[in-house]
Amino acid sequence: MCQFHQLQIVRRLLTNNPHLPAGIELLALM
Repeated sequence: MCQFHQLQIVRRLLTNNPHLPAGIELLALM
């Protein structure tokens, strides 16, 4: 999976679960 699609998925997950620690960490990595 390319980075662009990873970002889209992460953003979608964060939109559904804005308080997910894993999602916040993923965004920090990117």
